Amino acid sequence: MLKLGILTVAVTLLIVGLIFLAISFNVSVTNFNETKLEYKENAREISGFFNQSEKIILKFWPNEKWKEAPFETPLPDIDYPHVFLYFNITGPQNINASFEVTIIRTQFNSTPYVYQIIVLEPGSLTESIVSTNKTMEIGGIVNQSGNYTARFEGVFPPIPPPADLPESLTLYKGIPQKSSPNTYLLPIGVLMIVFSFILLIWSRKTSKRVIHRKSVALSKH
Repeated sequence: MLKLGILTVAVTLLIVGLIFLAISFNVSVTNFNETKLEYKENAREISGFFNQSEKIILKFWPNEKWKEAPFETPLPDIDYPHVFLYFNITGPQNINASFEVTIIRTQFNSTPYVYQIIVLEPGSLTESIVSTNKTMEIGGIVNQSGNYTARFEGVFPPIPPPADLPESLTLYKGIPQKSSPNTYLLPIGVLMIVFSFILLIWSRKTSKRVIHRKSVALSKH
């Protein structure tokens, strides 16, 4: 029974150790290191060159006059006064990715901020988009190297000039960096495998000693 228990523990440790090794080597995560490419004030569009698999990210700052501009009344799914901003990102094949950005204002004369971003058309960008097409940023991973132009198309309901443009546009490049978040499992897996072999060897030697003692005892009789 003791030998069977030791073997069970050794095999379990071996299997779990091998699983930990597989996870530590095979599971990787891609993160993006953001680098600012361009910054413009009171501009409608901004451009930059991107390599395939890099991420294009557009950020904007609300126009100061939007604090007092007429906003739409709240809706069942938008609890605050709001307006819709529309952006396009055009790739080297002139295919547009379109985004609808809802900005809200909690009170009159307060700075509006982003409530939600919806992907209307993915165009030449790929990114993880949930079933509702909501996303966390204006942009995505480019599927072809080339020049990309991000353009502010307008506000709805319309706001007359000079408040019809964002205060600023900033274009960022996300450079992919792969990492293995489970590398901490590697030394644990190695230790478990080594310990399992130690148990197997010890179990085998113990078994041989028991058999030898039984043989000696039988020979005396």
